Amino acid sequence: MLGQVLPCGEVEGKSVTLVPPEIDHLGAYMAAFADPDVARYRTRQFAVTPAEQQEWLGQTSRDPNSVFWSILLGEEMIGYTAIIGIDWRVRTAHTGVAIFDREHRAKGIATLAMTRRCRFAFETLGLACLFTESIAANEASWRAARRVGYAEYGRKPFAAFIDGAHHESVLGYLTPELLVGTGDARLV
Repeated sequence: MLGQVLPCGEVEGKSVTLVPPEIDHLGAYMAAFADPDVARYRTRQFAVTPAEQQEWLGQTSRDPNSVFWSILLGEEMIGYTAIIGIDWRVRTAHTGVAIFDREHRAKGIATLAMTRRCRFAFETLGLACLFTESIAANEASWRAARRVGYAEYGRKPFAAFIDGAHHESVLGYLTPELLVGTGDARLV
């Protein structure tokens, strides 16, 4: 599924909004996935073709077990976030986020997008638990997840092969009670 428009807040006087991915966004996705800095911590570290991107958008829009958004900063598409692998019976799913350009990282954009995405998962979709996985070397990713309220439940060895070495990943989970700003949430 493609997510609905969700306002997230503001960063440096510009609105952060989650919007359904559009054909116009595919060029930014392709450029980002071809950038070694962005692809570094992705499972697939190869560039994609325009045809693959269009096929992905079509498949994504029909997938009843995932929800995807492009992240806008003002009018600029700067990243994406998603809820994938939704198990409607157990009410769980996996989540992910990426901010494409370095200039937009470390400003709280990912935290705003993740928080809004998680609220949507719990309040609108009725999910009970969200899981995430971050390559441990990508400290900023796990730091943003902790700010939202994700708690570590383990580590996965040999999760990635980057720069000639194996890296472990951090496994995290989030429930409505842990989500920062609700219940007994804690800011880490």
